[in-house]
Amino acid sequence: MQEIRLTYVGGSSGHDGCPALYGVEGLPAEVADGKEWAVIQGKRLDGEQVRAQLVDLRDNEDYVIVPKELIREHLGFFIDGESKGDG
Repeated sequence: MQEIRLTYVGGSSGHDGCPALYGVEGLPAEVADGKEWAVIQGKRLDGEQVRAQLVDLRDNEDYVIVPKELIREHLGFFIDGESKGDG
């Protein structure tokens, strides 16, 4: 099995937990499906009311919440592979 490697890109709280954004390499081909992926670490938001509103949530998928500032601050990572740094 191929080793999955995460690279810390940045977060809104420094290096002390969520929210945080990671690059990911080494995903199995059947998971990666020819795409580049990122991992988002966030707070778990439980509840069937929320889950019922998600589109096509599969058994192997889940969801977390992160502040929009995390996405804005590190949007460059998704576009050109660079980030503004840790927020």
